[in-house]
Amino acid sequence: MKTLLVLIIIVLAAVVAAIWLRERARRIRIESTDNIVEEIHKIGELTTARYYEELLVKTSRDASGEIVFTDDRTPHLTKSYLIKSVKGTVRAGFNLKEAVPEDIKVADNVLTLRLPHAIILETIVRQQDVETLVEKGKWLHEQSVDVMQKAYDTLRENALENGILASAELSARSNLFHICKVLGFRDVKIEFK
Repeated sequence: MKTLLVLIIIVLAAVVAAIWLRERARRIRIESTDNIVEEIHKIGELTTARYYEELLVKTSRDASGEIVFTDDRTPHLTKSYLIKSVKGTVRAGFNLKEAVPEDIKVADNVLTLRLPHAIILETIVRQQDVETLVEKGKWLHEQSVDVMQKAYDTLRENALENGILASAELSARSNLFHICKVLGFRDVKIEFK
């Protein structure tokens, strides 16, 4: 009988120890928020949304020689006009180099992240994605640069009008939530500053 009682106590102690060790292993230990911030800074930029578009940039020159951007379907009626097809991408997301220790809090296995609001990180137009469809008259290099700047600006404006920043924040919230849950956090709260 004593042997059975000792055996039951040992088994019970082993079960309690196993449960305790399993719970202890589940807890996430963060030794220093500064270390996490340093690692986040190394990431640099986090892209969470992209916007693609192909534009037709139509330009002509007025009587004084100034460039006029138009949506008109008949720029060819002027003496000097230029129509370019421009394919571009706008990237939006977060500059993680702005993170500070106060932006990351861990309490009772709950992670709270404070992110800056999403920003446009980059507008990309590669030279091979620009095609001159029609060119009439002589166009100076500086004028071509102005036409490309208009394309960049239009891509950016269209991305903003189509909600790229809201999409970037929604995507960041969803993706970071799931990543942090997989890392073992019981709950993840993501806020924007």
